[in-house]
Amino acid sequence: MKILSLVGFLYLSINVIQAGHLDSYKYELSLDCNIEAIKNPKQLLRVSSLPPIYPRRALEYGIEAVVQVVFDTNEKGEVINERVSWSIDTSKEIDSNSTRYDKDFSREALRYIRRVSFKPSIHNKEGILSSKDQRLGIGFFIEGNENNFDLGTKFKRALSRVKDAINHQSKIPKVINSLDKFLDDEDLIDIQRASFLYLKAFLIYVISPESEEIRPLLIEMSNLINTDIPYGPNAYKVLTFGSILLGQIYINEKQWEKAIEALEKGIHSGTKGNSLDKRFFNAHLQLGVAHYSNGNWCGAAKSWVRAKMMSESESTNYLFPDAFEVYLNYAENRLDSE
Repeated sequence: MKILSLVGFLYLSINVIQAGHLDSYKYELSLDCNIEAIKNPKQLLRVSSLPPIYPRRALEYGIEAVVQVVFDTNEKGEVINERVSWSIDTSKEIDSNSTRYDKDFSREALRYIRRVSFKPSIHNKEGILSSKDQRLGIGFFIEGNENNFDLGTKFKRALSRVKDAINHQSKIPKVINSLDKFLDDEDLIDIQRASFLYLKAFLIYVISPESEEIRPLLIEMSNLINTDIPYGPNAYKVLTFGSILLGQIYINEKQWEKAIEALEKGIHSGTKGNSLDKRFFNAHLQLGVAHYSNGNWCGAAKSWVRAKMMSESESTNYLFPDAFEVYLNYAENRLDSE
């Protein structure tokens, strides 16, 4: 096995970045191998379709949402019996009684799913297209808002202080103390507490990446969100940030399987798993490192090919590290020989 030196790096800025999506470009992932670590492989794959239309009223007020739809498919792979299971927007995340935008998002989610059709996945050997009670989460996220949270004035003030402390690191200990005071507030809802935990873990990482305080904070953060089902937009965002940072911690500790699990969760909890945000570019690089170091050539190749696709997009200026090319070639050659 060609030994991989850890030349990966992780972008953890919480500044606003304008992000596009790979769906906007004519890229196809050429690799057709199976990653053994995948649990419950999908039997059906969506055929590309136009994205859902963003409700105008919600867009005007910057409201984001996640809607889960449940549906069946017929023998042609067409959607039938579609219905909304739940809808959580950013106003409802901090006020469970809010219903102002429910109908708007639910209506557009159903319009979208009616346009979708499905084809068999590579795991679907018999090519069966009919199914019952399929579930799909449809995210309504505002482009350029990937790193913004809507969690009340306390969190907004805290986030502003964290951003300032990143640029003036002497302020970090004082900001961490202020975060501890927020965390002592018993009236915080789970998503607010999870978000404060992430900010604290992130600041500690900035000044002391090897600190043993970081991992417990991120695990507590993740546990809070995992008990807060269904998820809204803020929950998905903080789970993305926290899981990618946790994956970095496991990479540093050479705990490859835990790193894979955390990075996969971070990537797929994002507003879109194929976002061109640099955070995801570096997460795919790191995921490739973890898969490669764990001897999973398919996972390594797919992760690095995805990163290369992102670097080749006309919307980015990312550089796929030359040092990774030799390891990508090795992983692909191992696939060819198996």
